[in-house]
Amino acid sequence: MKLPELSAAIGEKSGVPARTAQRVLRQLFDHVLSELEGKDELVLPGLGRMVKRTSPDGRTRILFIPRRPDRDRKAGADESAPEA
Repeated sequence: MKLPELSAAIGEKSGVPARTAQRVLRQLFDHVLSELEGKDELVLPGLGRMVKRTSPDGRTRILFIPRRPDRDRKAGADESAPEA
């Protein structure tokens, strides 16, 4: 999905103008890219992580890997279990 399509979809669902959504998305992507600059991975608490990968053709791609709610739920259940 390209930025104009994404911003139009966000604008439609949220009620903000597509141009505003596109501006905010650009700011978000700029921030994420600056955070990833010296790293290969960026953890987004509660959302997942962004990972930098290099494809065989030499292009750098950034992948978003969402968190797995079932994994978080299991970890929370283990922590809240009473100790015997």
